Amino acid sequence: MPPQHVACFPDCHTSALPVILFPFWSKFLPADIQTGRILAYWAAHLCDRQERVRLEASYAKLFCSQVGMRVVNQAMQIFGGYGFITEFPVERLYRDMKSIEFGAGTTQIQKLIIVRELIKGAGAGEGNPQRAT
Repeated sequence: MPPQHVACFPDCHTSALPVILFPFWSKFLPADIQTGRILAYWAAHLCDRQERVRLEASYAKLFCSQVGMRVVNQAMQIFGGYGFITEFPVERLYRDMKSIEFGAGTTQIQKLIIVRELIKGAGAGEGNPQRAT
């Protein structure tokens, strides 16, 4: 039996080859996932140093919510109709990701925060708009 995080077709009898490998790797979503981790760690690092993190947090929240939706949508494509059945975890993941997407602030709000922070940084005349106070 494959690990829980590796998806196989529910009715495959011939092979336990993970179906997730083909479309998941073809769009190279792991690079996006790692990029999201780096953005989140960057914001957390700045927060630990008690620096202003509004811009960095918005970068991370926007990017991670978009990547999360891309990953879950890809999983829904892999599972097809099974993706909407509550017995499969992908259905719950889709609902959870939608709530995270809205809970982190809508995409439009995150973009608005980013633009405001960049304008504020440019108005301060500093070379690094992220560090504007």
